[in-house]
Amino acid sequence: MAIDLTELFALVITILCIVITKYLIPWLKEKVVAAGNDDLNFWLDFAVKAAEEKYKAVSNSGGIKFTYAKEFLQKQGFAFDEDTINVLIDGKVRELFNWGDYAENKVGGTE
Repeated sequence: MAIDLTELFALVITILCIVITKYLIPWLKEKVVAAGNDDLNFWLDFAVKAAEEKYKAVSNSGGIKFTYAKEFLQKQGFAFDEDTINVLIDGKVRELFNWGDYAENKVGGTE
């Protein structure tokens, strides 16, 4: 007497596909995005600090610092539109230097 296990194997494969789709793929996606965000945060922090250090002796150098940080990030492979890069750099400047009173119209490091 032979037992046909085809339906059992199909059920196991279906259950595995459901588990992978519901749990494994979202978990992997979250890990990849988190790693990318950590990488961006590291290089953004580095770029802003480097710009501040490089041009600290130059008065009214906000635009130069911003351009330096923006070009540095682009060399590291981060490509963003102008608005996004402005927000990222200005946010990092506020975070690093506690510039909570930094005026909204000074986007782009043009202090």
